[in-house]
Amino acid sequence: MLKSLIIGCLLQAVIWLVSFFVGDMGLADTLSFYLVGACVLFAGMLSITSLGPDTSIAYFHDQNNARRESKSRFRWTRNLILLALPSLVVYIIMAYV
Repeated sequence: MLKSLIIGCLLQAVIWLVSFFVGDMGLADTLSFYLVGACVLFAGMLSITSLGPDTSIAYFHDQNNARRESKSRFRWTRNLILLALPSLVVYIIMAYV
């Protein structure tokens, strides 16, 4: 969980450095928006697939395996949201300040 937040901060630092060296700070706003959008899109897709267990796997195998996969999907969803959090904060600050 903490790794995802640290990686999100590092990605945001790279975005800031790229936009600083290019000379266009509006690029940081745009890239932050795209990073947030991609992470939220993937997190949404994972959360939708984790709502219902895969009945074919649960039928042929034990239900613990299906439950473990569902927990793994929720964990990935949480990590993607935490990855997008620093970029979301930067996007909000740059868009409305």
